[in-house]
Parts: sequence; structure tokens; C-alpha cells
Amino acid sequence: MTPMTVENKFDLTANTRIAIPIIIDLEERKVIWTDLSLNENPSTSNNVYNNLSSVTIINKSMTTLNKPNLFDLFKLHIAARGERTFDIKEASMIFATKNSVKPFDIDTIISEYL
Repeated sequence: MTPMTVENKFDLTANTRIAIPIIIDLEERKVIWTDLSLNENPSTSNNVYNNLSSVTIINKSMTTLNKPNLFDLFKLHIAARGERTFDIKEASMIFATKNSVKPFDIDTIISEYL
């Protein structure tokens, strides 16, 4: 049976034999986007058991990594490139839910602000 709609999907494309696109945390019930491709060519079978020490280090670092939220990211952007104003007429860039860069403009945020 073919599903009528797809709710969550991502394409995995990497020119390596080792890829860790996401970590699924079953305890916290969340998905952590890692987007990792490793250039190693394993001499043994490529599985978690044979790479346990490396996978453990990668998982630990990716799950404890402190990432800024959008407010902090845009605050850093303002501090580095401009000055904050509350007058919309003075603003050259607007971060809001209805104007210019919106929280759901993921492609723009990733390409221009990260």
C-alpha cells in the first residue's frame, strides 16, 4: 500500500560509506539533525558495533552541542552587522512573524545567517 501523503522526509545523498543524518532520541522524543558524512573507509564491516567508540563520541558531541535559538542567532547577527532599532522605517532588515525573515524561512536562515 502506498501512502497518500508524506509527513516527514529527507533525502540522503553522500559520497561516503558512513553517514549520520539524524539522531533519534527516544527518551526525550526528539530528532537531532546532524548531517554528518565521514570520509573514513572502514577496514571492518560498517556497522555501529565495529565503530562503537567513534559513534559514541559523535553522538555525545552532537547531543550536548549548544545551539543558539533564533532570537539569539538574530541578536548575534545584529551585533556583528548593524544596530537594533524599534522604528520599522529605520530598519534595513526585519526579523518578525509577519515581515521580511520569518521563523519558518529555514532556507534563508541557513544560507544567510548561520
